[in-house]
Amino acid sequence: MGLQAFYDTRDNIFFPTKGFYIQANVFTSSKILGSSFEYSKFELDNRFYQKVGKKQVIAANLFLGSSSKSTPFYDLFYLGSDRTRGINNRRFQDNAELSMALEYRFPIAGRFGGAVFGSSGTVAPAFKSLSSSAYKNSAGVGLRYIINKRDGVRIRADYGMSSEGGNFYFTIKEAF
Repeated sequence: MGLQAFYDTRDNIFFPTKGFYIQANVFTSSKILGSSFEYSKFELDNRFYQKVGKKQVIAANLFLGSSSKSTPFYDLFYLGSDRTRGINNRRFQDNAELSMALEYRFPIAGRFGGAVFGSSGTVAPAFKSLSSSAYKNSAGVGLRYIINKRDGVRIRADYGMSSEGGNFYFTIKEAF
């Protein structure tokens, strides 16, 4: 069971060029509610979009999350998501996460566009340990193709790299 609150001033949900998106989630899982696990979780996802030039966009994401010690493995926070492309998925996983990502999106020709991105993040056993935990950095490039001009929906192919190697990502919609 949980509560979710959000604030959204984006001009488009699929390809925003300006505005904010802030979402806060608080969840709890309890045996009283019929769950096999008892834990709680908090997430704060902040996104900012700013148009630069005619069709270029700077997108930024700041994510903060924390959960209790008894959180099940697959509900722990981890690096390697869309926020931290280039880091092996779930290679770094724990009860708390702080990650930041910055992306520059630009047109190439016709329906094709590109992106250059970078991120830094960390996970730790507890919220208070995030400031002293080692941060993992990644960066990469991506190619976009607009499949729906009206809504701005894109197929994207990204390649992200970190000190441990690189990963390809192929999906629909922007990373954040």
